[in-house]
Amino acid sequence: MNFEFLRVREVAAGAKDFPFVFRTDVKGYYRSINHDLLYDLVANYVDEPEVLGLVEQYSATRYG
Repeated sequence: MNFEFLRVREVAAGAKDFPFVFRTDVKGYYRSINHDLLYDLVANYVDEPEVLGLVEQYSATRYG
């Protein structure tokens, strides 16, 4: 069974009331994110040090 296809069908079925698609260009957007703020926001919902460490490492290695 193709679960990816089922997910696409589920999203399409849920979006039938929205006749428009908004297309944007997000190139370079990641660099504009305040990574300290992002970490703090994630930390409000996640209290597992391993997960927070991964968030911090990804942010630092990506554009550190």
